[in-house]
Amino acid sequence: MGSVRKNYNKSFQQVQDRFTGEAGKLFETEHHGRECTNAIFIRVLFCALCHIQSLFAICRNLQRCPDDRTVAAAILKTLPTYTELQKRINETLAEGLPRNLLRGKQRLAIDLVLIPYHGKLARKPFTFAYDGVRVERARWMFETYRKRFGIETSYRQMHECRIRTSTRKPILRLLYFALAMLMRNCWIWFERVCVTENGRRKQHRDDYFSFRDLLLRLYNSLNQQPTNST
Repeated sequence: MGSVRKNYNKSFQQVQDRFTGEAGKLFETEHHGRECTNAIFIRVLFCALCHIQSLFAICRNLQRCPDDRTVAAAILKTLPTYTELQKRINETLAEGLPRNLLRGKQRLAIDLVLIPYHGKLARKPFTFAYDGVRVERARWMFETYRKRFGIETSYRQMHECRIRTSTRKPILRLLYFALAMLMRNCWIWFERVCVTENGRRKQHRDDYFSFRDLLLRLYNSLNQQPTNST
């Protein structure tokens, strides 16, 4: 006997609304152009994330969408400075942290990930180093560092929705990275609110949505709507 899949259309709209609200905090001003406003270009960015495309490709493929130059110009006009954007990204991501993470000290692991310009594949080698730890505790360092794989998963999923670009503008590259992380956070929120109960997965396995599956379903639902509606 087959299981019955829920109709998640309302939940998909909630994911879009949540992303729109979070992404909107990153921009400093409102753009009131005739063809493109903040609401329009945030929706275009949302579609690009869902379909893993460049701004040019998504503007070409969406119905009744402004061209990519118009969208890019509106984005650049409304962004704050690079330093201010970093601050807004950190604050926006921190707002979604579970409260229990803010209680007491937490172990911290940091990975350096470079996204090369224009398809450049070479990365310089980096050295793993530690300080203030006795040699006999090196094994402990190794085992503890292995627990960072949650970071590896988050970066892999980030690449599953990061907007493709060849721009050399650091502020746009930072923005696209931040939007991908916000989208991943929206998936985690979707899982907790719509798919699980009290942290446990609901009965039907068909209710499971991988991150990529959710992105595809979001894009399919969005592509049926007019882009220039607010």
